[in-house]
Amino acid sequence: MSVKEVAGKTAFLTGGASGLGLAMARSFTGAGMKVAIADVQEDALAAVKEEFAESNADVITIRADVTDPMDWVEKTPRISTSIASTPTKTECRCWKVSMPCSNLH
Repeated sequence: MSVKEVAGKTAFLTGGASGLGLAMARSFTGAGMKVAIADVQEDALAAVKEEFAESNADVITIRADVTDPMDWVEKTPRISTSIASTPTKTECRCWKVSMPCSNLH
């Protein structure tokens, strides 16, 4: 996909507050994508939120534990609502669960 093809689409990253996930978030926002970043590390999420606020990128952060399916059930409506304006399909993949986020409402 080219940058033109991804601009305005949404990336949903787990473990996105550090390492490869954060590098992907930076790359995706640089290409004009909306990004939802989920991570269990609250301090790292706070730093990421501040970083992207300064860049005016379209990013939301949410503390979520991918090893806890009930955590996803509780948090997914917020994620879906925050990024629902995009026509791209958002998938949740966590702990043997793979379903469109809309199924978790």
